[in-house]
Amino acid sequence: MGAAVIGRRRYSGSAAAEPAGPDSVTWHMTYRVEEEGEVVAEFTASDHWYVLTPAELATEVAEHGLRVRAGDAAQGLHIITR
Repeated sequence: MGAAVIGRRRYSGSAAAEPAGPDSVTWHMTYRVEEEGEVVAEFTASDHWYVLTPAELATEVAEHGLRVRAGDAAQGLHIITR
């Protein structure tokens, strides 16, 4: 995902997704802090996400008074507004 050096420490994050069913993925994320080449802190997380079609997303957000419209079609992004 990215990295930044602040002072003597390097902060980084990485992520990967793997299929977890016909309509879901599991995201695996790692966040790490290093100082002088040594890991001083690390946090990992795995989260299960459902993949929605644009129509399913629109139905779900409408239940909360929100609307969805297309964003960057090439990236499959959508914009949710009130």
